[in-house]
Amino acid sequence: MARTRRISIRQTECQVYEWGDPLSPPLLYLHGWGDSAATFQFVVDHVHSARRIIAPDWRGFGDSAHNPGSYWFPDYLADVDALLSALELPPSLPIVGHSMGANVASLFAGVFPERVSALINIEGFGLPDSNPDDAPRRYRRWIETSRQRREHPGYSDPKVLIDRIRDRSPTIDDQRARYVAACWTRPDAHGHLHLKADMAHRWPNAVLYRRSEVLACWQRISAPTLLICGAESDFKDGVSEWQDPARCPFPNARCVTVPAAGHMLHFEQPGPLAVQIEEFLREHEV
Repeated sequence: MARTRRISIRQTECQVYEWGDPLSPPLLYLHGWGDSAATFQFVVDHVHSARRIIAPDWRGFGDSAHNPGSYWFPDYLADVDALLSALELPPSLPIVGHSMGANVASLFAGVFPERVSALINIEGFGLPDSNPDDAPRRYRRWIETSRQRREHPGYSDPKVLIDRIRDRSPTIDDQRARYVAACWTRPDAHGHLHLKADMAHRWPNAVLYRRSEVLACWQRISAPTLLICGAESDFKDGVSEWQDPARCPFPNARCVTVPAAGHMLHFEQPGPLAVQIEEFLREHEV
């Protein structure tokens, strides 16, 4: 089981999970949108190498504190920087990221290439480019949406959330789905389950996504890079781009596909995913 602790990172109380020998080489795991670092437990159960695995809950997700206002993507990069300093980790280390966490990891590896010894990107494809003409509408939607902060209405029956998780990830069994549901929620005084993820994460972002800037960061990555996608992923365009060497936007990268997995590989196929991660790190001696 994981060890947990609270760390103050950039004025935010952050929940951090750790597995393995604290004296072993560190490996940072970064979770995706709406998720919690706790669900990496399934992958950790299949890890056989000696590693100190560290996984934070992002601000506004899991058991980390919420922002009083909006969330901005650059904060996640700065949070990684602060976490590495707070834990006094080596100047360079391998990073595994899933989905949003993989996008953060990939940007960080391009902004600070000397600090990432290996990058494992699990379904972190980035977003489609934005249209500048959408800017006025996005600013307006963000302002109107943020006028009133709302809480998640909750689930009176846990089975509703469990069934939703299994619908989106058909390969996971009921036991794993229940564990994920427990990681994602907290009960209120009436027994209703509320998602831990701050509803403010659902606000429209006032800042448009500029893919050219993201690609410029990715091109500065110097670490060996493993791109992992699920054979049943819904992100077909991203998978196709990764699998085509002529179009892959990552330098020094190779792509592997995990069978019978969709987007949530870490709890759909944790065993095969752990094998890919361990073999890649062993190959590059990190």
